[in-house]
Amino acid sequence: MPIFSFMSLLTSDLLSTHFFITIVEISKQAVSFLMINTKCDLGV
Repeated sequence: MPIFSFMSLLTSDLLSTHFFITIVEISKQAVSFLMINTKCDLGV
């Protein structure tokens, strides 16, 4: 049983790490997208 709880803890940790990385990647894309849009609006 302790091994199982350790595995589930490890899995949830990996999931949260993956979730965090996904959030960061989406944020990067959103920022670059906004910057491109702003440049187009300014006519740069």
